Amino acid sequence: MDKHLQGGKAFGFLKSQQDVKLNSINEVCCSSAYKCYYG
Repeated sequence: MDKHLQGGKAFGFLKSQQDVKLNSINEVCCSSAYKCYYG
């Protein structure tokens, strides 16, 4: 049970790190697309 809990925590951490990366990539893409359209 303890091991499973730790695994879940690690997975949650990795997932949140991944989400942060995806969000920053999306922001870069969106801002450059915005510049292309409206710049």
